[in-house]
Amino acid sequence: MVSQSVLRFPRFFKLLFLILLPFVFGCTTAATIPKEILVSIEKNPDWKIVEKCGDEDCYTLVDFMISKNMTFKVTFDNDKQAKQFFIIRTDFTSIRYKVQYTPSNIRVKLNNGEVLKSKVFNCYYTISDLEYLRSRPSLEGSFPVNKLDCYMLFFDNPALSQKDEAVMNMNDAFTINGNHLDMPLIHFKKNVGAQ
Repeated sequence: MVSQSVLRFPRFFKLLFLILLPFVFGCTTAATIPKEILVSIEKNPDWKIVEKCGDEDCYTLVDFMISKNMTFKVTFDNDKQAKQFFIIRTDFTSIRYKVQYTPSNIRVKLNNGEVLKSKVFNCYYTISDLEYLRSRPSLEGSFPVNKLDCYMLFFDNPALSQKDEAVMNMNDAFTINGNHLDMPLIHFKKNVGAQ
């Protein structure tokens, strides 16, 4: 004769499995939240763009520009409230050589032909508020880039809409020993599948 405790043991695990299933399912699908802005680059043998987790929880995937000289995260953020501006963040995760950065040389061209110039701020000391960003002076000049540096490029222009596309030219912004890096153009386009 089989004891009652042996028969209840498998039922306990079934119940535990059913209780934990939503938590396990929720954790594995968190990374599938679609990005608002899709990022791509033009073909270039020295550069690639890779989507991967950008933080501990991996809530959404982020884009990393990778070359033999450096790696940096590129994040495009539309002003979600009034849709009056957009920001592009560059978070440097690895630097192999001494790279000089002149962010004032970065240009963004919209699909209507308009060319935008940004104001540049250090990410760590800046808030994403329109009046604050308009009133603060931009960083100027050229400076060395170090691992974990982060710079915010503020564009006082309406946020990207469904039909807009922006192309960022960073080629004149980075130099190693006075030579510009051969960087591909970076394309930003609204993800029509994201809400």
